[in-house]
Amino acid sequence: RVYQLSPITWLRVEGQSCTMELPEYALKGLQLLADPSHFSDKTFHILVEAAFESLLNPQTDGATLDHAELGNLDLTLVKQCNVAIATCVLEAGKQNADASTISTVLEDCRLGGERIDLFCATYQVWCPLYSIVLFCKNCRFTAN
Repeated sequence: RVYQLSPITWLRVEGQSCTMELPEYALKGLQLLADPSHFSDKTFHILVEAAFESLLNPQTDGATLDHAELGNLDLTLVKQCNVAIATCVLEAGKQNADASTISTVLEDCRLGGERIDLFCATYQVWCPLYSIVLFCKNCRFTAN
């Protein structure tokens, strides 16, 4: 379900526990992450871990781009996907999204099952830390 709001396209996913909305730039970045011709499983994993870590530790942000596995990739592509992951994570945290809602967003962006599982597992690990930092009352994310 994509809606046009002024010049920006948004994806709105209504889950059982919340509604997540992502802007067009995040959707495009997540769609690029879904394409194995852009990112191998290994580089996908590295980028997801780095994006999650950079949200809590901004000093690591530059180190993400220096990773040897990412060295042969287009820097603009890496940055776009890093921002897309961060946007998705922050929206999920803001909405206190559950696994089903996050999975639906990622499925709509054409990520495969293994990549969705990795993203959700990483989110589950980092969610309590984000909750503390963002002063959220609790983290409702539960693995299936």
